[in-house]
Amino acid sequence: MFGALPYKTKQFFLLVIKISIVSGAGYFIYNRIANNEQIDFRVFWRFLTENEVFLIKNICFLFIFTIFNWFFEILKWQKLVSFVQSISFYDSLKQCLAALTASLLTPNRIGDYAAKVAYYSSQLRKRVLVLNLISHMAQMTATIVIGLIGLYFFSDQYGLD
Repeated sequence: MFGALPYKTKQFFLLVIKISIVSGAGYFIYNRIANNEQIDFRVFWRFLTENEVFLIKNICFLFIFTIFNWFFEILKWQKLVSFVQSISFYDSLKQCLAALTASLLTPNRIGDYAAKVAYYSSQLRKRVLVLNLISHMAQMTATIVIGLIGLYFFSDQYGLD
């Protein structure tokens, strides 16, 4: 596709494509929130500002836990895919972020599977797909178990029947 172009031009075009994808994904997310028929964006924004959600300590707290969450997600994928092919932390990072972007743009997070599989040769794709499915099933199982434990303590604390 870019065979006849000079190296610097290729790099520039790849940068423009990457920025376009990130910008498009950001606009897509904003558009989904701002034009959601189930919530009024102005009411949602007012609720956030009245309840002081945007305090620096809250933002720092969320930012730190987001970094930890992504760090462990990237390590999980790196470790899981090592059964098929050894990859670096950086490659795992690229695959996870590409999968996140693709999953935001497709229904039911189907893009997550397609994006991760695209990084591997055709011989490994079925195995990577199964590993990704196992990863999602383990994540859902952990979420359900922890949620049930939380529900038990919540109902015990507040006397729900």
